[in-house]
Amino acid sequence: MNGLLWAAVTVVGAIAIAAFGLSLAAVRRVGALQRRAALIDSFDDLPVPGDPVPADFVAGTVDGGTVSTADLTGPDVLVLFVDGSCATCFDAVGLLQERHAAGADTVRPIAVVIGEPAERGPLVAELAPIARVVEETSHTALPSRFGVRGFPTALVVGGGVVRAATHRLDQIDLGVPA
Repeated sequence: MNGLLWAAVTVVGAIAIAAFGLSLAAVRRVGALQRRAALIDSFDDLPVPGDPVPADFVAGTVDGGTVSTADLTGPDVLVLFVDGSCATCFDAVGLLQERHAAGADTVRPIAVVIGEPAERGPLVAELAPIARVVEETSHTALPSRFGVRGFPTALVVGGGVVRAATHRLDQIDLGVPA
């Protein structure tokens, strides 16, 4: 009986240690997710509503067209800046795809995809059917001209000025169900 008791205590102890280890892992993961969410919400590097759009810029799109200052002087348009090495950028693109599928977008958005070709390729492939896509290898070209330093960044631009800026696409309302 003594050996059976020790075996039971050993099994229960092993289960308790494994449960404790899993609990610690879960707590660490939740903490990491909270830090990531806090980082997204704490950016204060956004363009300020009322800032003018960059003057005299022209950028080629992946479909052979162009995007220029003239495209941003009319009705409001969504301009999304994403980086191919940014995990939350893929989430923003997924949300943009959902909004497009809802069919309520009245103006085709503009997406500026940053990064090396291998990194930005998947984002370009997802965005090309729903947005005018500009590819950039550097954070210093269009993003810096718009005052964008964090990714993803969503801007509502119209009438030649930035009307709204956020790092969370779900906070942008262009009459589209979110």
